[in-house]
Amino acid sequence: EAGEAPHVFMRHVVAAGNTMAFRSDFRSVLMPFPDLPSTHDAWIAFVVACLSGCGLVREHLIRYRLHGDNLIGIHRFGWRDQIRQARRQIHEDAFGQAARFFELAHHRLEGRIPAELASAIQEKTAHSKTRAVMSDRLLGRLPAIYTEWRMGRYHRCGYGLKSLAQDLWLR
Repeated sequence: EAGEAPHVFMRHVVAAGNTMAFRSDFRSVLMPFPDLPSTHDAWIAFVVACLSGCGLVREHLIRYRLHGDNLIGIHRFGWRDQIRQARRQIHEDAFGQAARFFELAHHRLEGRIPAELASAIQEKTAHSKTRAVMSDRLLGRLPAIYTEWRMGRYHRCGYGLKSLAQDLWLR
């Protein structure tokens, strides 16, 4: 649906650089890329989606093959792999990196996007910051988890109950 791409990209990195095309006049907003690990494709997709939306080309233009040795890209994870990946996110400060990503995007896009979208980016930033600094002790993080759940941020900014479960049990 029109206008939904930024909200999708706030929750999932679904764009790969080899599948994107954009107008050169976006370079001034895109550059310089943020100094964060592995963000170039996500940065381009998110910023362009915020400024002009996204469209899908229904024609198959590339061949993408899934196999057990893929280093990057789509992987099919069983539940144990998902738990390992969720723990790795926590230990690699993925939520802190997300907070910095969206904070930089908000700053770069300030005055160029509708207020509702700017507010959604700020909410994603706040949710990511909260998750980044949660206590290692369950009792220490329960108030933050409850607040994020009550405000609906696990659903709007993350993977819903899956993200809540990650914060409850995987730290």
